[in-house]
Amino acid sequence: MIEPQLSQVYTEDNKDGTFNISRQLRSWSADYKLRTRSLKYVGLVTVKGTPLEDDSTITLQGLNTATDLIHKNAQFQIGRDIYMVTADATAVAGEVDLSITPTVTLNTETLCDDNLNTQQVTFMAMR
Repeated sequence: MIEPQLSQVYTEDNKDGTFNISRQLRSWSADYKLRTRSLKYVGLVTVKGTPLEDDSTITLQGLNTATDLIHKNAQFQIGRDIYMVTADATAVAGEVDLSITPTVTLNTETLCDDNLNTQQVTFMAMR
């Protein structure tokens, strides 16, 4: 696929509380469909405060369910950086402190500093 572009996004809710996202990618040569199934964490999740470079923990806010359990090995993205949760953690009032690997990068620190409490977090599909 050469220079893919996201052209359409569809979501559908499942009965078990998860949801599916279907994304249509477009390139110069053909159209492709990428479907992500059973994403667990819903809501506009953002970074709370400004994590510092080399921190091994980060606080997220805005989880849809006030007491969500974030599972070990869950992956999420902030800007271009991808992090993995190293231990299970339970949200309290929609906020959760996560132990992560790798440690916070300078790029993430800068994004969170520039977008205080509004830097969006995107969770990857659970494997």
